[in-house]
Amino acid sequence: MKKIKRSRIAAIGIILSGILFTFVLAATAADHPVEQRVANQQKRIDEAVKSKDLTQAEANILKNNLNYVKQEEARLKAAGKLNDKEQERLGKMLEDNGSMIRDKKANPVKSLAPAPAAAPAKPATTSPAPAKPAAVSTAPGPGPVSGAKAVDDRFERQEKRIADGLKSGKLTQAEASALRENLNYIKAEEVRLQADGKLNAQEKERLNKKLDQNSKMIEDKKNNPVKALKD
Repeated sequence: MKKIKRSRIAAIGIILSGILFTFVLAATAADHPVEQRVANQQKRIDEAVKSKDLTQAEANILKNNLNYVKQEEARLKAAGKLNDKEQERLGKMLEDNGSMIRDKKANPVKSLAPAPAAAPAKPATTSPAPAKPAAVSTAPGPGPVSGAKAVDDRFERQEKRIADGLKSGKLTQAEASALRENLNYIKAEEVRLQADGKLNAQEKERLNKKLDQNSKMIEDKKNNPVKALKD
C-alpha cells in the first residue's frame, strides 16, 4: 500500500510539474508572441530553401511578409499597448504566412502587404508632346543614398546577401538570424521615425549608418564580428 501511495504521489508530482512548465512556457510566449513566431518562421523558411521546398524568390516574399508584420507591430505599439483586435490581426497575418511556408500548393506564396495606391490618371491632352529620345543615364551605381526608398532598397539587398551567405556557408544560421534581427530593428526604427510624416536628414543618416554597420558584418565577419545593433 505504501508503494502504491508513493507511486501516486510521484505521478501527481510529475503532472503538476508538467502543468507548471506549460504555464510558465505560455506566460513567456505571451510576452513576445510576435517576435517568437517571426523567428520560428524565419527558421522554417531557411530550412525549406535548403530542402528545395521553397525557391529563393518565394523565400524572399515570405521574409518580406515577416518584415511587414514586424513593421506593423512597431507602428501599432507606437500608440501604446496592442489591443485584442490588433493582436488578432498580427496573428492572422502570421497564420497566413505559416500556411504558405507549410503548403505553397494549397496556399500560393504572395505578399501580405497591401499594394500601394495607384496614382490618379491624368486627363488626356489634345496635342501630346512628341516623345524625346531616351538620354544615356549618368547616375552612379547603387550605394548609401538618403531617402526612405533608398533605405528600403538597401534593406532588400542586405536580405539577399544574408541568404546568399547562408547558402554558401559563409554565414552560420545564428549569424544570419542576428543580421536579420538587425534589419528588423532598422525597419522598426524607420517606421517609428516616419510617424511624423517623413524622414529628416539626421534620421536618414542614422538609418544609413546602421545599414552600413550591418553591411560590413555581412561582408567581412572576421574584421566586423556579427553583433546586435539594437540600442
